[in-house]
Amino acid sequence: TGFPELDKALYKLFYGTLTIVTGINGSGKSSFLSQLVCNCIEQGHNVFQYSGELPAFQQKTWINYILAGRYNVNRYQAGNTEYYKVNPTVQSQIDAFCREKLFIYKDGQSHKPDDLLNSMEASARKYGAKLFIIDNLTSLSMGSRERDRWDNQESFITRLIAFAVKYQVAPVLVVHPHKIETMRR
Repeated sequence: TGFPELDKALYKLFYGTLTIVTGINGSGKSSFLSQLVCNCIEQGHNVFQYSGELPAFQQKTWINYILAGRYNVNRYQAGNTEYYKVNPTVQSQIDAFCREKLFIYKDGQSHKPDDLLNSMEASARKYGAKLFIIDNLTSLSMGSRERDRWDNQESFITRLIAFAVKYQVAPVLVVHPHKIETMRR
């Protein structure tokens, strides 16, 4: 993973297995996964990233900030609003570095499990992607009836495991907990 303490506990993310990341809203799941993406790219592995909540440009912006580091991010002021942008020269270098290494699922594409898995398979076969981030399970179109939703989630996870085994890749799935109050306690 590139996180020494986590690697000490887990050893690594294993190809052919599914890893589930969970936690309450605002607990840092997406930040952790963005750092994991950067670590993976820096280790020379290609990455596929899907977010049902963030647009592609925002996913890439988070990655850019991490890869740029704090000394290559400029602070700007517009009225009372303060914002930050990666230095344009460094941004060009990051874009060149990430080209053919980072594949973000396009905005406006279907959120159906079949379509997502087809895109993931193409990324594994054509581009050799090894890490697959799916953020998150509830953002996928799993059906409108509750019974269908649970059956479709189970089917998707089963297919995701089969995908991991077939292509010897490491998918990471974000699953939001149902009983948030229980988790907080």
